[in-house]
Amino acid sequence: SVSLFEQVFDPRAFDLECSLRKRTDIIRHGCEMLQKLGKVDADFAESALEREVFSPTAIGKSVALPHGKQEQIRESGIAVIRLKKPIEWTDEERVDLVFILALKFEEKWNFSAFFSKFYSLIEDSKALEKLRSCKTEEEALTVLVAHCIKNNEL
Repeated sequence: SVSLFEQVFDPRAFDLECSLRKRTDIIRHGCEMLQKLGKVDADFAESALEREVFSPTAIGKSVALPHGKQEQIRESGIAVIRLKKPIEWTDEERVDLVFILALKFEEKWNFSAFFSKFYSLIEDSKALEKLRSCKTEEEALTVLVAHCIKNNEL
């Protein structure tokens, strides 16, 4: 059976060689990848950008977690973007890993479990290091899924 993480993380929504330098372009790029997979509507990017203006989503450890509105999500997915060079996400925060979250809360799975696993991944410096150094999308997927499965299957 497919784990929740394998449903949410699709290597076709990964860009490990992103050379974009602007927060808005990076968010649009991630949202477009999710849109191509049928995960979100076309206006998801605008809602993610609006949210970012209102409250930037950098969370420390050079990671940002932009997200848009629930009603623009068709099914849960997360775009994974690794920047070739860190950018200034805010005045205080530089970022080189961006996870665009499109998580549909009415789906039948346990969001608190997902978030606790996902945050434990972000708290895990070794896992982040692996993500920053992996060569292929498949390798990145393995890091993400393995981390979450080793902390108990959802």
